[in-house]
Amino acid sequence: MTTHAPGTATTTELDVARLILARMGLSPADLLATPKVRPPVPTFAKYIPLISAAVTDCTRRVFGSYWNRILEHWGDRHLDEPTPSQIKQLVEHVKVTVVARRNARGGRGAGEHLIAALRCLYRYAEDDGLIEPADNPASKVAKPHLLPSTRRAVAEARLGEINHTATTTGNDPALDSLLPRLHTETACRRGGALALRPQDLDPTQCLIYLREKGDTLRWQPVSPTLMAHLQRHADERHAPREGQLLRYADGRPITTRRYDHLWTRLGKHLPALSELLVAPLALDLVALMIDGVHFGEHVCVVALGIGIDGTKHPLALVEGSTENTTTVTEFLVGLRARGLDSTRPIFDHPVIGRRQLHKIRNVADKLPDHLASTVTKRMRTAYHAESALTAQAQLEALARELDRTHPGATASLREGMAETLTVLRLGVPPTLARTLRSTNSIESMISIARTHCRNVKHWQNGQMALRWCAAGMTEAGKQFRRINGHLHLPALQRRTGHPR
Repeated sequence: MTTHAPGTATTTELDVARLILARMGLSPADLLATPKVRPPVPTFAKYIPLISAAVTDCTRRVFGSYWNRILEHWGDRHLDEPTPSQIKQLVEHVKVTVVARRNARGGRGAGEHLIAALRCLYRYAEDDGLIEPADNPASKVAKPHLLPSTRRAVAEARLGEINHTATTTGNDPALDSLLPRLHTETACRRGGALALRPQDLDPTQCLIYLREKGDTLRWQPVSPTLMAHLQRHADERHAPREGQLLRYADGRPITTRRYDHLWTRLGKHLPALSELLVAPLALDLVALMIDGVHFGEHVCVVALGIGIDGTKHPLALVEGSTENTTTVTEFLVGLRARGLDSTRPIFDHPVIGRRQLHKIRNVADKLPDHLASTVTKRMRTAYHAESALTAQAQLEALARELDRTHPGATASLREGMAETLTVLRLGVPPTLARTLRSTNSIESMISIARTHCRNVKHWQNGQMALRWCAAGMTEAGKQFRRINGHLHLPALQRRTGHPR
């Protein structure tokens, strides 16, 4: 019988202990090591200021507002308290409450930046030994998938317009022509342009040294023409070799304010308005729609044309009212002078149609509530009659009934009655008739124009209203589709006596 001294282990027992330690991922040295004392986990209110002071200016500028949001909601909580689910809830809250701008995409960018701000915060917490990587809740929350970019290249013609407008509308043409050219050739940010120094120019190789966002440094090739203008600018404005190159005429370095003023001028003077006021029109139109839209105290009369292929075209606008005969007449004369004379039958022998929905609303507004619904129903029935004669007979009968008790409604009903039956008289197929009977086509353009300028709160004058309305109409033109029933348009053109 084999015996061993008390307190000593046999070889078999040692082998078993080693096997257990190996399965646990430990070594004998781990058992002898002193346990690491983890520092107490701070609150967000105490930790965020420390990290904000440790990061670069660029990181602080990007994440600062999101760290402030975290402080508002979780300032008194410790870093190890939030869970991934709670982070997702905060992301959704930020997406809902984000300030909506023209390029807003449902708050996706705000949600992505909040998650990135939390990840940055927790990476520092890992480095400081405050949490383990496996306990990082921000790493377990996925960022929103990126949507396709809405940015598009600037067309050569539009780029020429930008350069011309910048050069001719400011108080420093030399500087304002140099800035767009510099950014067009180098694609640098304005921070890179403002950091440019005379010593960064290499005229021998036509290179400039750019220092940009995120400490990005690069040598950028430029054209000899741009290089010559940069050198001349530095010499004429006495820029020191190690100082800022871009300067005002009096020698002061420019700041970001110059860019702000430049973009404001471009927005004010770019020819979106001119395109809708004086650009030639060479279109084969079947129908022309006119309506009014309010911007503050100003009213813009807008025109939409429908081509033979069903395409909608924003045509023109003018300040005034659709109720003013002189304004509308001059408006149509202006359209004809710009080239719609090629569509002469529309002007010489027009087939005028009034919107039935507008007529129903106008009549109902002049009636008491208990009678308005009945009259509205009878007018709708008449407008859907089998023929224009039947519809006119039903409307005349209704007018006679209302004549004595509500003469105002009767006058509104009889005014332009025949013109409200134009679509019915022409025998337009139902699909196309629904399009021509309603104002949806032009109202969709007006809706896009209103959305385009929804952030404008103060309308200074009529010119500002025209400019914003023109920009909105141009944007609407990019989104248009062909109207329903467009295949029947050639037949409608022949039926109106305007063959091509």
